[in-house]
Amino acid sequence: MLRRVLDASLGHPEAAASWGADTARLVAAEAISRAVSADERAAWGGLLVRAHESLADKAEGDELAAAHLTAAARAAVRAARPSEAGAGSGAGDASLEETAIRLLKRALQRVPGHPYAIALLEELHRRRGEAGAVVQILRELAASDPTG
Repeated sequence: MLRRVLDASLGHPEAAASWGADTARLVAAEAISRAVSADERAAWGGLLVRAHESLADKAEGDELAAAHLTAAARAAVRAARPSEAGAGSGAGDASLEETAIRLLKRALQRVPGHPYAIALLEELHRRRGEAGAVVQILRELAASDPTG
């Protein structure tokens, strides 16, 4: 019930702009830590993704927005692999992993070279066997490094 109310608050502009996103983020994080089943962790993880994405959308600076987008991506990875909490290899929910990649790319648009976004994006591509994408990320990072 509480998850549905918080989920609905993220779709309501006034609630999302004031209390909805922060409340959803805090409650979801707490619920995930207490969840017994993988399905329950995944459901709360989805709410956490939406909450962080909402907070990123209303963030006043690029650094804060990128941090929330990266946190949303990490929550998506954990929701995709609830029994592993985002670690290791194996099958996961491909749509949630795609969501994580999309969020990380948005974070990197806001803050090119964001170290946590790059690390998680690289991890996701490695896990998926996408060596070419990993090489491209590392090349782009090296090319954008002003220290050479």
